[in-house]
Amino acid sequence: MFSAISSEFTGSSITATLTSNPRRGTVLAAKAAYLAVLTWITSQIGVLLSWAAVQLTLSAPGKTELEASQVSLPWLNLLGGPLFLAVFAVMALGIGAACRSTVGGVMTVLGLILIAPMLLSILRAVSRYFAWLDTLTSILPMDLLGLFLGGQTAPPSDVTGFLPLWWQAGLIMVVWAAVFYFLGTLIVKRVDIS
Repeated sequence: MFSAISSEFTGSSITATLTSNPRRGTVLAAKAAYLAVLTWITSQIGVLLSWAAVQLTLSAPGKTELEASQVSLPWLNLLGGPLFLAVFAVMALGIGAACRSTVGGVMTVLGLILIAPMLLSILRAVSRYFAWLDTLTSILPMDLLGLFLGGQTAPPSDVTGFLPLWWQAGLIMVVWAAVFYFLGTLIVKRVDIS
């Protein structure tokens, strides 16, 4: 995802790309559109194939009906999951454009999706004074994915901080992607390519 642009900076092929089209914002927008569509199509195919495999392997008598609040959950997972991943891909492209290095992009994405939630959880476990970190953790990309696919329509009664509903999680992920994409675009436009 992030290597769609960072590998060009690392391998110096960005010079040829920007020679053929000197409008840097357009180049990044084209890469973002292509990456989002490719990610959506491939993940949509994967989700539909896995759904079909599950339908074939589960016997009808073992299935239980969904509750009234969960009726839209299969559609959210079948159609919304791939869209969420496409938004995540655009965020990763922005990170790659901002870092201008594949290693930097990998480390930033890993830090954002793995290391930051782990560190926040450790801090939260240390003291009850860090309860506000639950809210911060809930708006990180990996937690947003779980909340989005969980299809929660009302916050649980035992939650003290902010816990996004499924649609709020999707909107927050769009904000993450927009921030990193615009940061990457700004850096690509303003910084010399050499």
